[in-house]
Amino acid sequence: MSARERLTEIAAAVGFIVAAAALMFAQPPHTFSAVPAVVCFAVFVVAMRVQIDTPFGRAVPNQLAFIPLLFVLPVSLVPVAVVIAIAAARLNTFDPSTTPAPIRRSWLMSAVTAAVTSGASAASAATSPRRASEKPKRSPTRSRRRTRT
Repeated sequence: MSARERLTEIAAAVGFIVAAAALMFAQPPHTFSAVPAVVCFAVFVVAMRVQIDTPFGRAVPNQLAFIPLLFVLPVSLVPVAVVIAIAAARLNTFDPSTTPAPIRRSWLMSAVTAAVTSGASAASAATSPRRASEKPKRSPTRSRRRTRT
């Protein structure tokens, strides 16, 4: 890895740590149910291991497991959980006989990139109302168009 790539990875990691710490400070974690959190975390790890081949490349269905994780965990713990899940999903992929060497990006950079993305989602969720009825933008109205029946 070149010095410039290493510097970029260090800057992204430091930025993630600062953002995660700011999120922890802005909204400290509260109590949560451990069983749903562990189940969602395990499903997220499994989803990170699945790759779906398409004609245009590969897709990983991690968002199917990430969204429930976002609802189950406190918002400030989501970025940390995502990094741990990505690291756990890649634990046995370091066997050189079964896995080709990465071309440019390291697994840590991929984990940090995904965590930064999840941190943005978590920050967005932290600023949203807890219930849909807390801050309605407008009152519900009926359409004035006539429809055929």
